[in-house]
Amino acid sequence: MKWGAMVNDINAWWEGVPGERYWLDVTGRDGRERILAAPRETRRGLEAWAHRLLRHVKSGDFVFHYDPLRRAIVSFSIAHGRVEKGDLSWPPRAELASPGRTIERLPSWAIRLRCFTALDARVPLHEIARVQWGLFPSLRALEDEMGDPLYYPFEMGNQQETRTLPGYVFKLPAILVQSCAGLANATMVESLEVAPLAAHEAKQNPRNPVHPLRQTAAR
Repeated sequence: MKWGAMVNDINAWWEGVPGERYWLDVTGRDGRERILAAPRETRRGLEAWAHRLLRHVKSGDFVFHYDPLRRAIVSFSIAHGRVEKGDLSWPPRAELASPGRTIERLPSWAIRLRCFTALDARVPLHEIARVQWGLFPSLRALEDEMGDPLYYPFEMGNQQETRTLPGYVFKLPAILVQSCAGLANATMVESLEVAPLAAHEAKQNPRNPVHPLRQTAAR
């Protein structure tokens, strides 16, 4: 899979494709149960697809959360509202112990999350490696049809192990979600009445919506 093809533009291949509403959060940052976030640019002032991809997350999309310490996908949330601008603390929690790294407040993109739920059984990297190995022809066909890059989150080429690629948020193809029992089961939860709840909140507070970045900064 190529990664340098799209820097200033996003290949939004999933738009208009039924069922393609799954994302993977790999930040491991504190507060991930409340917001999905990514810096708006690098510390050198550059903007790449890794920073802009989050802008394509829509209200109602599924966001799975990867835990770098457990090396597994462990939970999911539902995106709610729209992507907003604000300042957040970076780097992610997983990097805080690295020598020479400091926490900075950076201009960021963020979207609120709700219904944060732990998976019944976490999905470890070795399981993802096994599943994607079998899906390689289908993933390649998807890339040929939709264009490159797919913003796929995992290294490929080994049937027994993989790792996440550098970034903040990635697109999870529906074919992968449907092929991992732990992920597919999560998408079948019918008790997440996101749209009615969102409409109720908007009706109760039409002039005072909760901004995800202000909410985080206040904690």
